[in-house]
Amino acid sequence: ILRGLELTVNNKQVVTLYPGTQTAPIKISTVFPCLLSLSLQLALPQGLSASPASTTLAAYTTSSTFMISALASFPPGTYSLDFSKSGDAYPPFYSLPAPLIIFVPLPTVLSVFCESINNVPLGGNSLSNRIWVNLAPEAQLEVVISFRVALAGLTCDRRSVVFSPGVCEGFFTVSHEERSSADSSSTEIELRLRGISASLYALSVTSLPIKLAMPDLTL
Repeated sequence: ILRGLELTVNNKQVVTLYPGTQTAPIKISTVFPCLLSLSLQLALPQGLSASPASTTLAAYTTSSTFMISALASFPPGTYSLDFSKSGDAYPPFYSLPAPLIIFVPLPTVLSVFCESINNVPLGGNSLSNRIWVNLAPEAQLEVVISFRVALAGLTCDRRSVVFSPGVCEGFFTVSHEERSSADSSSTEIELRLRGISASLYALSVTSLPIKLAMPDLTL
């Protein structure tokens, strides 16, 4: 029996998927540009979902990606997921990919990381400050931002950074109004989590010091 051209998924490596999260993009590839436009679907148990639900390898391309999400309640274990495909010729040019092996560990608390805030120049803006996770949530996660002590003229460009499903990072900026005279030169931003996925994550820090400083006029 002649086998068709090979389709490879995730370089034939096991995918680790924590409950309540979404994987990084998983690659489907072929050595030669696709002769046809193929659609591949995974047979998923209840509690897992794919985005997109059907992955297309367009004609003349060599790869495409998809992501898999697991509900927070999805049971740990190792799962073998089979593919089906449509759009192939008959007899088929392409063999089905090997089953994708998904390893779901026991639930663990995942970290939300925050960059420290550089000095905020009087009458200016801080650099964009990054908040990120290594594993995107399956459902919404929100990092709420507030000032511990409000300083005159000091503002943040958003009240929260929202991680929608599949989103791994967000940014915020702190600004100071030029004509405001603050009664102190420092304060802190306080951070807290909320949202459906909040119980699955923990902040690496819960506060970020802020210091007002004279602008560097030499730059």
